[in-house]
Amino acid sequence: MVEEITKINPKIQATIVAVDLCDNASIRKAAAEINANVATIDVIMCCAGTMAVGKFTPSADGVESQFGANYLGHFLLTNLIIAKLAKTATFVTVTSMGYELAEVNFEKPNFEVIRLLCLEYSVRVIYT
Repeated sequence: MVEEITKINPKIQATIVAVDLCDNASIRKAAAEINANVATIDVIMCCAGTMAVGKFTPSADGVESQFGANYLGHFLLTNLIIAKLAKTATFVTVTSMGYELAEVNFEKPNFEVIRLLCLEYSVRVIYT
C-alpha cells in the first residue's frame, strides 16, 4: 500500500503501523511506535470493518469486540497520538446511517449485537 501511495506522489511519506483495535496493549504499542517515529500526521482515518459478528465476543479488554474495534480502539489510538496531528490535519471517520437506529447508552455498552452496531455508529458521529 505504501508503494501505491508513493507512486501517486513521491513526496508523500506514508507509514503503516500494525495494530489490533480490539486490544488496548496493541493500541498503546502502535501509538508509542507512531509517537517515536513520526514527526507529524497530516491525515488520520478511522475506518474499521467489524460488523454484525452474530454473537457476543469480548475483546482482549472485555468489551464487545465490534464496539471495541470500531469505536473504542480508534478513540484510544487517536488520543494517544493527538499531539502529532498537524494543525491543519484532516480527520476522517467512516460510519453509516445505522446511527439513526439506536440511542447511545454508555452505561451498558455490551448488549445485543445489532443494537451494538447502531450504537457504534452513533458514538462515531458524536466523537467526530
